[in-house]
Amino acid sequence: MQALTIGPNGNLPQHRVFDEYSLGDTVSFTRGRHTLKWGGQYYWYISPSVFLQNERGQDGYSAVGAPGLPIGATINGVSVAGKNVNALEELINDLVPSKANFTLQGLGNGFFSGNAKNFNLFAQDDIKVTRRLTLNLGIRYDFFGNPAGVKANALNAVANLPGTPLVFNVPKQDWNNFGPRVGFALDPTGSGKWAIRGGAGVAFDVIPWNFYTNGNPVELQVILTPTAACQGTFGAPPPWCTSRSSFLASGAMKSITFVPPSTQAAARAQTAQIMADAAAPKVFSWSLGVQREIMKNTSLEVRYLGTRALELPVQSSTRLRRLNRAPSRFRPSSMHRIFPQRSRRQLRIWRNFKPLSTIR
Repeated sequence: MQALTIGPNGNLPQHRVFDEYSLGDTVSFTRGRHTLKWGGQYYWYISPSVFLQNERGQDGYSAVGAPGLPIGATINGVSVAGKNVNALEELINDLVPSKANFTLQGLGNGFFSGNAKNFNLFAQDDIKVTRRLTLNLGIRYDFFGNPAGVKANALNAVANLPGTPLVFNVPKQDWNNFGPRVGFALDPTGSGKWAIRGGAGVAFDVIPWNFYTNGNPVELQVILTPTAACQGTFGAPPPWCTSRSSFLASGAMKSITFVPPSTQAAARAQTAQIMADAAAPKVFSWSLGVQREIMKNTSLEVRYLGTRALELPVQSSTRLRRLNRAPSRFRPSSMHRIFPQRSRRQLRIWRNFKPLSTIR
């Protein structure tokens, strides 16, 4: 047997509560050729959640070929250094699982506070320009407050790398969400049988909070591997680090007491994500339609709809090259960050970073 993975779903258990309180009002006013409408809404969210990935652990066993088990490996006190084993033998003899990136244990605190406050304001005017033409002009403002839990990003300030995007501050909120809108309705013949309608506008939306809940810093939680556990970054190395055996018998990695990293080298070595400044997703939309009454209670319409979205949040991975000016390195496996699409070029010009995946 070449490989064997044992363990429950790494995304469970999870728990979250979402309470929403809102207050809003809309006012309409007609005077002459103008029909004015304005209003707004305020939202207050209370949303605590708990999610610690691989909280119950997962163990990945694999066949160990030449040069065999490492020096120091023992079974019942007998050295087995240099011996080849398959995945099932690795499990039966309670050796340290060797399948790369499949032996995982979540440690620390999975709590995240999603408490936030949003509000929006709008104003519009329907203008009866002529008997056959009506214009609609409007503007809307949206503010989507960051959840309270993003403040935890600053706990990892010890890992800051000045001069690069790897600076762990409290993420800034996006206050620049103004969306103008314009539209028209035209009866080109005045017969009431034709109608031409069109319009365009800009809208904004919230950033899904899972980008933040998955970005808690290493000062709060970590997904530990046997290699990291034996480095002693988050607690004293277990005895199986030396013997390479009695892994499950000694509590695997669940027996490690989580201790947050306190030095720059330790924090950088385990940092795998960062919370970016907020940039609300932006959607441009436009439409043009022609409608014709072909008989009583029956009409035919042809309409074109167009949309384009910007600032869509994605989670992107970058593999770090050498950090020429840094005294220690970030974990070279991956760094996760929320990148708006406009940052694709920026990814390519970072002197010390190499993109692993494209922005989708």
